[in-house]
Amino acid sequence: MVELAVSAVSAALSLVVEVLSFLEREPNPQKHLSGDVQIIRNWLRTLQAYLKHIDGKESDDILKDLVSKHRITKYVEGVFHHVEHRNALRKMSSDVQHIKRRMDGITILDRLVRFISLEEGSGSGAQVELCHVTPKEDDMVGFEGHKETLMKHLVLDSRSGLKHIWVVGIGGSGKTILVKKVYESKKVLKKYDCHAWIHVSHSCKINEVLRSMLKQLCKVRKQSDLLELDEGEVRDKLKKDLQRRRYLLALDDVWGEDDWNSIVHALPQGSGGSKIIVTSRNHILAKSCVDLLWTEVISPDSPDTLTVGPSDFYILQIKGLEWKKAWSLFCRKAFPSNGGCCPRELEEWSQKIVKKCEGLPLAIAAVGSLLSNKRRIPNEWKKLHDSLGSEIDSDSSLANISRILLPSYKDLSINLKNCFLYFSIFPEDYSIALERLILLWIAEGFIEERGGKTPEDVAEDYLNELIGRNLVEVSKFDIDGRVRFCQVQNLITAFIILKSKEENFGQSTFRIRFKQFN
Repeated sequence: MVELAVSAVSAALSLVVEVLSFLEREPNPQKHLSGDVQIIRNWLRTLQAYLKHIDGKESDDILKDLVSKHRITKYVEGVFHHVEHRNALRKMSSDVQHIKRRMDGITILDRLVRFISLEEGSGSGAQVELCHVTPKEDDMVGFEGHKETLMKHLVLDSRSGLKHIWVVGIGGSGKTILVKKVYESKKVLKKYDCHAWIHVSHSCKINEVLRSMLKQLCKVRKQSDLLELDEGEVRDKLKKDLQRRRYLLALDDVWGEDDWNSIVHALPQGSGGSKIIVTSRNHILAKSCVDLLWTEVISPDSPDTLTVGPSDFYILQIKGLEWKKAWSLFCRKAFPSNGGCCPRELEEWSQKIVKKCEGLPLAIAAVGSLLSNKRRIPNEWKKLHDSLGSEIDSDSSLANISRILLPSYKDLSINLKNCFLYFSIFPEDYSIALERLILLWIAEGFIEERGGKTPEDVAEDYLNELIGRNLVEVSKFDIDGRVRFCQVQNLITAFIILKSKEENFGQSTFRIRFKQFN
């Protein structure tokens, strides 16, 4: 059923793109009609992005909606099939309105738009940016210092060379909200000749990303002009048009070195201090890309190599909110009718709930919003505290946390997934010694031998990668800076337990035995 829907949406989308191209060539353009057709195109692109993420897990409701989509896309094809006959334009306006009314009747639309916009790492760049949510000002609590730092790099930095800025943090840490607010600042935008915001994502298509960059940075207005260019021509035009311009490019949610490399090397040095700002969940990826550019500085292999120096890199690590900021955000979300003040009888359980969120802004805001609709009775709040783990697998606002963590999990190799899921056997807030964890991983058969490395060395590499991806955190270092103890955050533990159950990795009885043993 999904395959049929994908084919139908793709066929209808191609036809709608042709229609827009035809309308642009019209001597007497009908702006209202063109705008309505663009809404249908965006709707179809959103469906296309969503269908890529169903991944075989379809409920009965989704199947019913897929059938509805299939019927609508067939109707779209029927309406637009004879568009090149001008007398068809007279009837098209009413038909387009009919399509929009039928779109409104599909119940899954609200869910899929929320899903795509909240799940970092979904869809390709050109598709996802259509439904990306604009950050709220009140979600910026605790980011004042980070915002000031980024503003300095983007506004006050007067160096003439191209600068690369990485903002790294776990999904839900607020890095995209932070960068988006800085990027949209008038003080920032007026410093650059052109700018572009690109959501790259885990499953991006580089050709689509480059076309979106060309459209935003070089002001290519006609879709037909973009479609006529192949990838090589897109790259050539980007380099030519931007060579003497000061540009600002934001690459949101970068996952792989190859994707980053393909995008960056489609760009020239620019003039007057162009900037590329990247958000990612992976600190190791950020350092790897910085090292790659530094290697190119030392040993350039082609005239297209970007010229950068050691002062042209900056990595900003986003950590959890400090207690005061976390508490302030929670109270604003949980008690909006009480002026953001927590009633005394709820303070104990409110503070325990905030501590469980461990400074993660998305989790704090979600929990606070959820509690704002509950009765203000201590026992009710205690129940939520005790069931926070199960709440991320429900239809509540906390389910967004699971959706945001899912792409990070999917990006792991099989061996890394096993090592990550293994944390499900440990109790909440449990800090485990590195040596003991490594022995357990090796005993379970999770570690693959690599040439020249012992299993212990490979296991430590695995742990460092999970730490670099912000999925595991260090709780204690040795004197020489080596990891000694590590653990995972409470909500990540809840996510791990959820995935372990889904994949039959382990049972809760193992956790009970482990707790009794310790």
